[in-house]
Amino acid sequence: MTGQRLLVISHGHPAIKPGGGENAAYALHRAVLALPQCQSVFLAAAPQSAMDTCCDVAQFDALGHEWLMRQSDDWLHYQSACEPNFSSVQWKWLHDFNPVVISMHQVMHVGLDFLLGLRALFPNAKFIYTLHEFLLMCPFNGQLKTKSGNYCVGPTSSGCSDCLPWQSERDLHLRELRIDTFLSIVDLFISPSNIVRDQFLSWGNCSSDIAVVPNVLPLSMSGCEAIEDETNLNHVFAFFGNCSAAKGVDLVLEAMLELVSIYPMARLIIHGPLEKAIEDADDEDPYVVSIKRLLQQLDDSVIIAGPYNQNEIPQLMRRIGWVVMASRWLENAPVVIQEALACRRPLMVPAMGGMAEHVRNGIDGLQFAPESSASLSSMMALACRDQSLWTSLRKTMAPPFSPEDALVKHLSLFGWNNYS
Repeated sequence: MTGQRLLVISHGHPAIKPGGGENAAYALHRAVLALPQCQSVFLAAAPQSAMDTCCDVAQFDALGHEWLMRQSDDWLHYQSACEPNFSSVQWKWLHDFNPVVISMHQVMHVGLDFLLGLRALFPNAKFIYTLHEFLLMCPFNGQLKTKSGNYCVGPTSSGCSDCLPWQSERDLHLRELRIDTFLSIVDLFISPSNIVRDQFLSWGNCSSDIAVVPNVLPLSMSGCEAIEDETNLNHVFAFFGNCSAAKGVDLVLEAMLELVSIYPMARLIIHGPLEKAIEDADDEDPYVVSIKRLLQQLDDSVIIAGPYNQNEIPQLMRRIGWVVMASRWLENAPVVIQEALACRRPLMVPAMGGMAEHVRNGIDGLQFAPESSASLSSMMALACRDQSLWTSLRKTMAPPFSPEDALVKHLSLFGWNNYS
């Protein structure tokens, strides 16, 4: 097999489980696949129900560019659910593909032993790991936040035991050894943000370089100017993405409740699986109880638009003025920020971590005090009473994001200089 060959490994497929990391990995695959003399295969972990087979691996598309592998649910040691027997018939396609670069996006659901097996199978391939969160450091939630809600500087035997008291010291040590073994096979790390890069460098367990490179977005986002009618967009806010407690949807709703008492024309559109998040959670979960109460109080001030595909982003952002985030953890480089910048939509984000890094206060959007619905509400009120603020920020915010530039940077790290 000739030409440049890339294998992209993701913890999920965006067609099955949409998310920032999944979208970034898939966009990289599709962009490389579109290049002349380049080939790419996307291998994503998936639940057994999505594979419609009892095998460890299954072809997902007609052309053999996308494959699914049985997902693991081992959240501590990251033991693969697949038998890493690459001499078997079901893995023959991978052996024949013979990638020269393997781009890995998160270990959860994939499994460390599977990735170590790939290193043995392809000893000359370049292994690149993209850091999407702190999962390799933090066995509790991958967010460097303790069980009590405080920020953590990094793993310690006593600290991890406090967050995971049901795990033995032996198991935590075994996890550490397995991760160290995996880190030793990685040729290069990529981080989409300086905040994650700095945390991992401080940790000291990544022996190879960590390059700061933005995630690749679909080429359809290039130069996207999602603007039709600017009238009254300054009071239309939107939340995009996962609706877990860590993303702070309840904080946004609390801010809205205060806002509509002063500006009743304000609207919030929630794009994401909020209804499913409520359905799947325990009815007594404080987060769910709070969400239900707030939605009832807000009534038609909130529109629950439901899940969306990334290719719908430009169309969805035509209808809104502001993108709002309220994450309770540092985040990395949320893809929704890149999408908003590409679509020229100012953002409101907590003044911390990767969000503050990528949304400059008063330039790309507004920053508010982390985990403070009152602070967010005051920012939203400012937007409602001053329409010129929105217009001004659209002039000063970062230039439209270039998926082509991000792709070129990735290709350069691959060593594919003829394409960059």
